[in-house]
Amino acid sequence: MAAGQRQGQADYEMYKDYGDHIFNLARKTRRFDALYEHPLVVETLRATMQNRFVLTQTEMRRPRKAVANGSANVFHRDGRVLLDADLWVVAFWVMEDVTLDNGPTYVVPGSHRKDLGADPEAHCVPVLAKAGDLIFMNANTLHKAGPKLDDSSRWVLIITYNQWYLKPAVDHTKMFTLPQVDAMSPTLRELFGFTTVPPADERQRMYTCRPWDEVRGELFPEALAAAPAPVLAVAP
Repeated sequence: MAAGQRQGQADYEMYKDYGDHIFNLARKTRRFDALYEHPLVVETLRATMQNRFVLTQTEMRRPRKAVANGSANVFHRDGRVLLDADLWVVAFWVMEDVTLDNGPTYVVPGSHRKDLGADPEAHCVPVLAKAGDLIFMNANTLHKAGPKLDDSSRWVLIITYNQWYLKPAVDHTKMFTLPQVDAMSPTLRELFGFTTVPPADERQRMYTCRPWDEVRGELFPEALAAAPAPVLAVAP
């Protein structure tokens, strides 16, 4: 296998063995759109990332009792890049209370900026929260899943955002119809990446960051070509 490749659906299939995992929510339901573009999220990310940003991926997770979480139980970084920059930020919408007994996430504060050595256990703290809480984490932060010891349900909505010039985990621009995109708010269209699609034909445009009305026809040529011509009113 070539460097950088993964074996099929290995990571996704693995998680199904130790918890409930709904990946790529944006393709399955529009129910959470308002949370993706929630004003508090957008304001916080603008202040933190100091740049345009888009959705990397959307998912929901709920761990199972007394089942080892494989690689999730080992300290790791989602961003995999250790430097003084906010390239990826994760927003956790807590759907149900998170306690010490129902599988909290353990984080190592400050580890997104520096390497703390070989013993992160000595510096980690559990992230406990109430239903409705919103938690932000730099994706380079060392973290791991804690053991689930009780029978309570613990759903969390996990939304990852990245700087606009990084490739997201999924291509949201291929998931929606033209009417659906037209109906989105400008913020949601930007988060789904519709205003940061690289040009395919330099004769049409040269730049990646362009407003929706300039790229609409380029991204949906078939839909526009199939649309009926407007009926013009003719004066008697």
